[in-house]
Amino acid sequence: MGQARGSQVYASMLRFSKECVASDVRQILQHGTEGAMARLNLLILLVFASLLTPIPTTQAEVVLFDPGVGLTNYFGRMARPFTSPSDILVDPGSDFNHDMAPPIFDTDETQQPPVVEYHEAVRNFWTYLAIMSVTFVGGAYLLGRQVVTRGWEVGYTRKANALMLYFLPYIAMKGSSPYGATVTATLSLGVFLLLLMLMSAWFRHRIPALATAFASIDRPEDRPFTLTWLITSTFVAWVVILAWLWFAPQTIGYLFVALFISGVGDALAEPVGLYVGRHPYRTTALWTKRTYTRTLEGSATVFLSGFIAVLLVHRFEINPQSAAALLTFPIIGAIAEAKSPHTWDQPLIIASSALVAVVLSLVH
Repeated sequence: MGQARGSQVYASMLRFSKECVASDVRQILQHGTEGAMARLNLLILLVFASLLTPIPTTQAEVVLFDPGVGLTNYFGRMARPFTSPSDILVDPGSDFNHDMAPPIFDTDETQQPPVVEYHEAVRNFWTYLAIMSVTFVGGAYLLGRQVVTRGWEVGYTRKANALMLYFLPYIAMKGSSPYGATVTATLSLGVFLLLLMLMSAWFRHRIPALATAFASIDRPEDRPFTLTWLITSTFVAWVVILAWLWFAPQTIGYLFVALFISGVGDALAEPVGLYVGRHPYRTTALWTKRTYTRTLEGSATVFLSGFIAVLLVHRFEINPQSAAALLTFPIIGAIAEAKSPHTWDQPLIIASSALVAVVLSLVH
């Protein structure tokens, strides 16, 4: 009797575990949003394609504009933010006012930026995009393996992906982008969005490796909106950056601060909150009535990243301009992160930083 009862209990537990696994798989595949995601992806690709400007294909040219091509750091090289004129964040053809720029963008008239063969710059740029693609998918797969086999917290692996992509340009990008700011940002983000689309349900269902890679960014509490939120927030961030470049080029020097806060500060905020967070608060998300938890400790991390970014931009010099930046960017960045919808931190941090930069330029 005892053995029979034990067998029944075991069978019930096994059946329950199978049902749970099947439910988790259905959630991960996110079939309910596949049609909407396909339409959204197509719309975003069409917008990107329409904004690409004609790209020259001949002659060697002097490349004065060095935008970098990172996923979260398209226009500057954070690892060496003020080393040479080739690191200036603005197209020399634009109306850039150096009097309004922080010291990071001062140039030495005696130095000349390097002459780069155009075909070499094109090769370097597309080589970097290939390296970025392999690194993102490969890194996500390795981290996803840890989530699947060892139960690692997705909050950690997701932000590890973000940090990896933020610092990759400083490691893998050689030389300057051969294109202007709009095209560089569009191509970089376009490739990133294509990689995200490869992790959609249709592909994951047929290629197990992509399902494993997706596990590294798919927080259970985000389902079924994981990719929807990632793609839409990335697209809006791109729009905000281009608007900043087009309408307030005299303040674009502070784009580095916005990208550092959204790329490094926000990436570190969640692991810090998970590990040492003791003071939670709630936030909302788009297209759902769910609420999500953030922590004051995570927001403090965002604040600290803004403080560090401003110091880097101003070469650790304290003057009225840098003091005003120190008093505004960290606070506004932390508030934007705290009040933004779940997973939509980046576009709001960049947009609020742009507003701060414009205000500072008006009172300078």
